[in-house]
Amino acid sequence: MLMSRVLCRYSLTCSRRALSAVLSSTSYAAKRELSGGSTTNYSGDSKDIIGKSENKSKSVTRIKLENSKCPSAGEPQQTPAGLLFHYDSIIPPKIDDDVVGENEFDHLIPKDDDNITELVTPPESDFFIPQVKLHDGDGMKRKRVLVLCTGGTLTMAPDPERGGALAPVQGALTDFMKSMLELSNDKMPDVVVHEYKPLLDSSDMGPPDWAVLAKDIKANYLHFDGFVVLMGTDTMAYTATALSFMLENLMKPVIFTGSQIPLAEPHTDARQNLIMALIFAAREVPISEVTIFFHGKLIRACRSTKVNTGELHAFDSPNLLPLATTGISIKENEHLILPPARGVLRVHTRMDTRLLTIRLVPGFDDKILNHLIRAGAESGTLRALVLQLYGTGNAPMVKEEFIQCLKEATELGILVVASTQCHKGSVMMGHYATGRALERAGVVSTNDMTLEATACKIAYLMGRGDLSRDEIADLMCVSMRGEVTHSEALPPPPFSSAYQRAQAACPNQCSGHGTCGVDEVCTCYPGWGTGGDAGGDCSERFCPHELAWADAPSRGGNRHKYAECSNKGHCDREKGECDCFEGYEGKACARQSCPNHCSGHGTCEYMRDLQFGIVYNEYYDGSSLALSGLGAGGKTFAQEYSWDSDRARLCVCDAGWTGLSCEERMCPYGNDVMDVIPGFDEDATLGLDGITPGLDGYGNEVGQTQTVTLYDADLDNLNFDGQTFAMKFTSKLNETFVTQPIMWDTDDARLAEYIEVALEKLPNKVIDDVTVTVDSSNNLAGVVIDVAFVGHGVQGKQHKLEILTNRCDEGCTPLISGLANLRSFSDTTLSTVEISISGSHQSYECGRRGKCNRQKGVCECFTGFIGDACGALSALA
Repeated sequence: MLMSRVLCRYSLTCSRRALSAVLSSTSYAAKRELSGGSTTNYSGDSKDIIGKSENKSKSVTRIKLENSKCPSAGEPQQTPAGLLFHYDSIIPPKIDDDVVGENEFDHLIPKDDDNITELVTPPESDFFIPQVKLHDGDGMKRKRVLVLCTGGTLTMAPDPERGGALAPVQGALTDFMKSMLELSNDKMPDVVVHEYKPLLDSSDMGPPDWAVLAKDIKANYLHFDGFVVLMGTDTMAYTATALSFMLENLMKPVIFTGSQIPLAEPHTDARQNLIMALIFAAREVPISEVTIFFHGKLIRACRSTKVNTGELHAFDSPNLLPLATTGISIKENEHLILPPARGVLRVHTRMDTRLLTIRLVPGFDDKILNHLIRAGAESGTLRALVLQLYGTGNAPMVKEEFIQCLKEATELGILVVASTQCHKGSVMMGHYATGRALERAGVVSTNDMTLEATACKIAYLMGRGDLSRDEIADLMCVSMRGEVTHSEALPPPPFSSAYQRAQAACPNQCSGHGTCGVDEVCTCYPGWGTGGDAGGDCSERFCPHELAWADAPSRGGNRHKYAECSNKGHCDREKGECDCFEGYEGKACARQSCPNHCSGHGTCEYMRDLQFGIVYNEYYDGSSLALSGLGAGGKTFAQEYSWDSDRARLCVCDAGWTGLSCEERMCPYGNDVMDVIPGFDEDATLGLDGITPGLDGYGNEVGQTQTVTLYDADLDNLNFDGQTFAMKFTSKLNETFVTQPIMWDTDDARLAEYIEVALEKLPNKVIDDVTVTVDSSNNLAGVVIDVAFVGHGVQGKQHKLEILTNRCDEGCTPLISGLANLRSFSDTTLSTVEISISGSHQSYECGRRGKCNRQKGVCECFTGFIGDACGALSALA
């Protein structure tokens, strides 16, 4: 019996609010209006909920997907096990021509260059598919695969409005997958299907659409094990190749597929292509690169090209064997599969498309090319020229004007590269005299790259903005994603005498790690060489390369180029591993180690993950609308491009510990007992303001007061009744404590009592005394909660309270319903936590009247002072 897993729409206020924090409102953002659902009663123990009584039990809404009924019109339908689908969840992109696309190299692009007219700025996209619990009852754990469908032949059907011509049909993929019983097999992954609106013919797709795919993969990267992209075949090789460059440090499979025959046809090839793409996307050991699966072959995307329009084998990888082939069994060429990447996924969305591709034919007119080059150079609309030449990279040497034209192009700063018109083989420009003439003119070889890889790689490298023309030229024959074979690893060029290519006596028979070629020279396999060079007897390994921590500048002034072991270690050529210098570790010594492993009292964090402040409101201080709202944790900034942001690391100490290596203890904080407070009156009962009650026994001194203002979205404070929330307090030693669930009560005095009890019940008497008042009388002013810290242990400035208002279900602590209708994040009037009264006291380590013993974490008080924080005077002799 098939188990059904259905993603239904549901309209629960709390759920809509929970999703609003993760769903982007930008282009291609996921838009889900949800309806249906079911409810269960709050099941927590009454003694664990502050303010809960038996006659006041409230019903708390929960999402329940299993066995739910979905509405019929335009809604998701019940499917075989393993399939979630929702094909009408995408809104069309809104592209703002003035918006600069998010890119890690944005600040390196000259902003005053008016000639950058064709630099692609992608529409923004960050849709996030919410996670749901799929496997209650079956006890199975399946991999998760996200299917992104852009359109193409696979989704097409005859369109009467277009004279019967094929056109994409929205929802065709979803309808097809509902009938695929294969997806219920236990060996198949769970699948989430996402159809873009509108569906596109692949010939209409370009760099902005590539950027949307890349950013959507990034947005869902941590929530799926693999990705399958369905699209048309005409530009699939270009799109897949582009994504292989745009997704740097990819550690999960991204597999493109489609079909030559529409889904509506009974003999469609879509079913097999889709099933195998899903199987490879959920492979136990992932193929961590962008690939294309089509008609029984899995090929590297940046080695692919479309070769057939009328047969099912539409794609080929002319210069690299398939990574895998399928038949009765799956046969993998494991030695060709790239090793998993290291580091954080980086998404580069800027593609500079100011390039031109020209295929030479005998007798072409030089003047046309000359005119194009000069016009493009003068206007700034041409930065690269790709020439498809004859054979191994030859052009007519007798056309002196043509050679001179190419030389002028390189002198004008245009990158001129040569590719071959042949389906298989490589450019070998130095083999024939005609090719050498091109070399002297500054033309750069692309070796055995496909035209698709050549164009996309140039657009990617130019779009980065941090590379000069010469550096891009140097990288053309460097394998970045497995797109090209290194020059020294290519087979020898064709010679007139075949016997010269026959047997040769190479040194040490190339050590079994290379092939013996002409003139007894070894061509080493990738990763092998001698002394760090790709040659010799192929007996030594290369070590990993990463951006250098320090190196000499290039001719263009660029630093931090790729270097073996990042220039911070020696290469063990027997093992192919880096022996890193002290303070560096990891692949290619690419990350810093933390001193003394943070002494066992902290965690070693990357610079990109470090945050400002300890609590949310140390940054979001309510000083402006943009700095308002409720939240938890310090502020982590959006990471701009920095070469060492995911390499440099620092210790983040546990509570109670400090120092660069977290080797020192913190000491208690307290007021300086000798502080002189202006206007102090020990006999007064009111505070310095004449209104606020003074601290008990301290005259008119007052404690710090924090004001929490909570707004209901409907401006009706009664809507909070019966819901539960919690508060989080962080001590001056950075210890965090969360209260038990607090039940909301419409009686202000009773709610104030619940909050007081919850705060004073925190462990270790971290808050030894607090006074709370609540005012909910004015709906427009929200619910105002004043929390005054009046205890001896909380004198002086304290970290701001954090209010936990999001739903926290089973398996989450504390178990709270949340304040479902709270106004925050996106409204014009936001709930906040602010310091309303600073208080009379200060908060210093050891009260400024002693030294902290960092080994013991205790204060050694100066003469005349005693107490944990040296906050009391000793008796005078």
